[in-house]
Amino acid sequence: MCSQKWLNVTFYTETFGFFLSIFFNGILFSLVYEKPKSVFGNYKYLMMAFSALGIFYSCCNFWVMPVAIYCSCYAMMLSLLSIHFFYRYTSVTAPMWLSNRFSSKSSIFWFLFVFVYSTIWGCSSYFLCKPTENKDRELLREFMKEYCMKPEEYAYVGPQYFYENFENGKFKFHWPSFLGIGILASQMSSTFVLVVFFGVKTYQTLVDKTGNNCFASRELQKQLFKTLIIQTIIPSIFMYFPVSCMFLFPIFGLKVEAMANLIPISVSVYPCLEPLVALIFIRDLRNRIVG
Repeated sequence: MCSQKWLNVTFYTETFGFFLSIFFNGILFSLVYEKPKSVFGNYKYLMMAFSALGIFYSCCNFWVMPVAIYCSCYAMMLSLLSIHFFYRYTSVTAPMWLSNRFSSKSSIFWFLFVFVYSTIWGCSSYFLCKPTENKDRELLREFMKEYCMKPEEYAYVGPQYFYENFENGKFKFHWPSFLGIGILASQMSSTFVLVVFFGVKTYQTLVDKTGNNCFASRELQKQLFKTLIIQTIIPSIFMYFPVSCMFLFPIFGLKVEAMANLIPISVSVYPCLEPLVALIFIRDLRNRIVG
């Protein structure tokens, strides 16, 4: 028998996560904004951008803007995370290059990087994994059975790797779905490799006491790096891993009904955890709140 219990749980979780995200990201933005540039360097503006985009992401998730924009928000946060790691890598290993790689002129390049990366993600999701007659027919039964929802009450994007040919009863490949997920997988894997590379190199330099002098103290660098590591684990657990499972499991014929119910909940909780980590692990910000 169908029930909207999970829909109600999702709604209240999204509402709770939305207001917490606005609250914590707003606090982090204001605290970083009032700090002089000498404390964080140009990383100050990167942290402020991450907080502002975190608020935007929460708004997309809460108000359910057009599906393409909603999908692009995933890529937006992932691309910004890779820029974070690249900045940490530069500030620790080659601080003399900071003024060139992260300046007012280079900000145009970073904006285009995030914009193009997010646009490719959103277009691949929306156009290659868009609704079709076969998907509509399949979801009509599932949504009515599980959630008592009619087609006009929901919107979706997602892959359908195989579908049944009603003329001969055989299953056929849906190549646009494979192409779309292939593009998304390439984007995710490329940024993941960059994050791991920059993270390992940064860690090796921080533990080497004879390494380069950074723009900030070694202790602050370690606090920022620890914060960045935890801020990478959080989206991996709450957003990217469950969504990846949702896309990959159908290839092997695995059902993901339980995970499908948990995904919107985990995605709505994610934005409020990111700024909270920075407020806890960066000592200067933590002392400012306590004071």
